[in-house]
Amino acid sequence: MRGTLQFGRVRTETERMMTLRQVPIALLALLLLTACDLNVKQRPVSGIYVYGVVSDEASSHVAGVQVRIGYRPMDACSTSGFSAPAITPATDTSGAYGVGIVDAGAAHDVCVKLVAMAPSTGALADDSVLVRDVTLTESLADSLRVDFVLPPKVQ
Repeated sequence: MRGTLQFGRVRTETERMMTLRQVPIALLALLLLTACDLNVKQRPVSGIYVYGVVSDEASSHVAGVQVRIGYRPMDACSTSGFSAPAITPATDTSGAYGVGIVDAGAAHDVCVKLVAMAPSTGALADDSVLVRDVTLTESLADSLRVDFVLPPKVQ
């Protein structure tokens, strides 16, 4: 029988392997107990889901449009420059887009700028809109719908 010497007695290979298997369980229990004692203060986050549909003046849905969404605090809404824009995936064949905005902090009001960038190969122009007094909530369950009607390009 093969084994290792510990505290004056020989442990078998099976006993040693069982002890090694118990180490991850003991570490997990220790981490859980430690986490329960920690007084971790989490910072709140707030946000909103922005979605909509992009169509042309004939009410046909437009696929392949990139919608960029940026925001600023309400007191700085009139100044230029917005947060790094969230870029939605290109609209699908139904013209739909959607993206979440998440910000650190408790619920607060912002102004949101949306820019719909039409496909460069098409006959449609870009469009943009500024929406004021949008509340980012801590529940992250609210939404804002903004539909676009893209005008034709001026030739």
